[in-house]
Amino acid sequence: MRSLKFTLTFFLVGSLFVLAAMSFFALIEYRRVSKNLDRAMAFKPYPYISYAQLPPVLVKIVNEVEYPQSAICNEWSGLERAFSDNPQLHPDCTLTWELIKILMPAGNQGSFIKMYEDQLAFIRLFSKYSYNDQIEQLINRYSFGMIEGKELSGYQNASPYYFKKNLQELNLEQLAGLVIIGRNPPYFTPWEDNKMYLRQRTFLLNIIRPPGSPAY
Repeated sequence: MRSLKFTLTFFLVGSLFVLAAMSFFALIEYRRVSKNLDRAMAFKPYPYISYAQLPPVLVKIVNEVEYPQSAICNEWSGLERAFSDNPQLHPDCTLTWELIKILMPAGNQGSFIKMYEDQLAFIRLFSKYSYNDQIEQLINRYSFGMIEGKELSGYQNASPYYFKKNLQELNLEQLAGLVIIGRNPPYFTPWEDNKMYLRQRTFLLNIIRPPGSPAY
């Protein structure tokens, strides 16, 4: 009897110790990931465009077509978002997961450690930053790939390269075209009468056109 009581006590104390150690480790990891994420969010590439200065049409396309993030995602608590069945493929939070890929690239992509860090980054984004902050960062940091040996990042930098205009000066067709280019820059070039680019741009313009307006 005494031996059984000792075994149960040892098991209980050991379990509590392991739980405390895991909680402490999780807290340390959360602080580390949060520090790295906050540093990445604070970085402002040049030029940088604030949310208030972004073209509303571009925000609409990114938010509703490219990375639709429904109200359901914003209603969940951080833990429910992060530890749902398959959060990285969850259709309600696509913009946030895309931003995490941009802010926290890693060589161990796909590993358990990277997945765990992504969950912590997800919680941090929703606990500290607004949805507008996330859209602002995504548009300013989005990668258009390697151009002439250098990485072209941000819609504000891609705009003068492809259309010789600042982002705020683009018309509706050019803004839609810039989004199409971002999907696959080498394939959807906007010159040389690229029929695939024109077809995809027309399809996107018809998606976002106001109800009742003529089709493109």
